[in-house]
This record gives sequence, structure tokens and C-alpha cells, in this order.
Amino acid sequence: MGNPMDLFSLDGKVALVTGAGSGLGRQFSEVMAEAGADVACADIDEESARATAAAVQGLGRRGMAIGCDVSAGAEVEAMVRRTVEVLGRRCSSPQPRPTT
Repeated sequence: MGNPMDLFSLDGKVALVTGAGSGLGRQFSEVMAEAGADVACADIDEESARATAAAVQGLGRRGMAIGCDVSAGAEVEAMVRRTVEVLGRRCSSPQPRPTT
């Protein structure tokens, strides 16, 4: 049957995780890195995001920290823009349709 993690391979993908500084956000970041993704770790507490990004890097993946208040639209836009600039845009979910 092989390795069950092969079913969840994120090799070559980029994940952007909000709330990555602690709790489930940190866990999601680490699991996505274990599955092969490079991870942008965003949190309102940038220091916590840095600690998670370091954990991602310790798993052999590219990790970056972003301080972001997701209730502020301009910060969310900057978070996405920075993620694409540093890690690229390699996602497996459908791309949003442009609004008219």
C-alpha cells in the first residue's frame, strides 16, 4: 500500500496559514511542511509566526513569517502579495474567479 502520507503529498505547493503562531495554526503549518509544502506562517504576533517558520525550516521546507491582522483588508492583501513574492504561487485549490 505504501506510505499513507503519499495520499496527502503537498510537494511543490505553497501553504499560507493564518493564526500560525500557536495552537492549531502552528500544527497545520508543521503538518503541511511534513507533507512537503513551503509555508507562509502568518499571525498578528509576528514573533510567534517567526518561531513557527523556524519549525517549518527545521522540517526541511521553506518557511517565512508574516505579521498580519486578518481583520485589516490591506494587511491581508500585503500578506498574500508577500507570500507570492517569496514562495511563489503553487496552490492546488481552484483559483478565485475575477469579479466584474
